[in-house]
Parts: sequence; C-alpha cells; structure tokens
Amino acid sequence: MARSNPAEIGDNSEPLTDDERADLIAFYGQKIRTQERKAAEAKAAYDLERTEVKNLFALVKGDLQISRKDFEDLLGKQDMTEAEFRNFTTKRDALYRLSGLPVGAQIDMFSHADTVDDQAQAEANGYRAGVRGDEGIAPEHIAPILRGNWEHGWGRGQAELGARMERASALLAKRGEPDADDDGIDLNEEEEDPTDPEVIAEKTRKLKRAGFMDRSEPEEVAA
Repeated sequence: MARSNPAEIGDNSEPLTDDERADLIAFYGQKIRTQERKAAEAKAAYDLERTEVKNLFALVKGDLQISRKDFEDLLGKQDMTEAEFRNFTTKRDALYRLSGLPVGAQIDMFSHADTVDDQAQAEANGYRAGVRGDEGIAPEHIAPILRGNWEHGWGRGQAELGARMERASALLAKRGEPDADDDGIDLNEEEEDPTDPEVIAEKTRKLKRAGFMDRSEPEEVAA
C-alpha cells in the first residue's frame, strides 16, 4: 500500500482552527520525541556492541599478534564459498606474479635461512624497490655489507620497470590508433617484405582509405 504524501494531507479540508492546530502540534511533537528516544536508545545499544567488537579485535591482536585489518580480511574470506575463495586466490596469485612477488613454491625459497642467505634476500628487496620505482638508496635497515647486493637488485628492478613502461606506452599508443583492417596479431605470420609489390600495394590502399593520398584542393567554405 502506497504511503500518503504528508504535503497532500488535508489539502481538500476546511482550514484548521487554532485549537486544531494546537492539537496537531502537541500530537506530532509527542510522536517525534518518542521516536527520537527510540533512535537514541538504538544508537546507544549499537555503540555498546561496536565497542565490544573493538575490544574483541584488541584481544585478537594481544593474544595472536594479528592486526584487526588482517583478521577482518580472514573473516571475509571465511564467508566466501569454496568456488569464490579459489577464484580469489587464483586472481591474487596471478597479480602477485605479474608484479614480481613470489608465490607458492617461490615463497618457500625465502622462508628458510639455510637455503637463501642474507645477500640473496637483500638483492630481492632491492629488486622490489626498483620495480616500485623507489630511489636507488638502500634503506637504513640494510647492513652496509649488503648494500651492494641491494643496489644490484634495485638495478635489475629498474631495468624491468623501464622495459615494462616502454612496452606499455607502445601498447597504449597502438590502442589509441587502431588499424580498422587489423583483426588481431597473428603470431605465426611471417615478417612482411617491404619490397614485395603486394605489400606495397596493400599499404597504398590503406593510405588512400585514410585520406593520406588525397592531393585535391580543399573546398572553399561559402561566406
């Protein structure tokens, strides 16, 4: 059932008398005060429950050394279905790999002090800094003897970042000027011979369609 528009109530009735107006003022005033008390009580109850939630997260941090952010993330993942969680981890691992972060078996390589020494870890940290675009200055927690390793890794990361930036720029430029006749890249297609008459003819046709071969004078615009 549709609710009445308060602005339309009484539009067709006789004008209210002063006594009627006073009655309605008392009526609505009482209703509003009652509802405000209910809202205040509900908010107080909500605030109390939220405080209890905050206290529980504090206990998690104290007992388990897990931050609220991390534990909230865990609770969110537990709410997922099995399919949703598998889809999430697949996408996450793919993103990590593309970003140069170790996943799966690669993590195990860095989890044992007897298989990876401090030099390798310093270089790995430098590589991450290079890929992030950080300055080539080793952080203070890197021991002086390991800074050369860190800088070597940083250089590799910078080279990787530069190469990816260059390829991405070329890709974006290409996407900004698509070839209307290009249905995709054929990886098996042989490189074109620029002296091949058929290749030259095809390129000429493309230029004509794009208007580059039009040497006619522009039409005059009537005043």
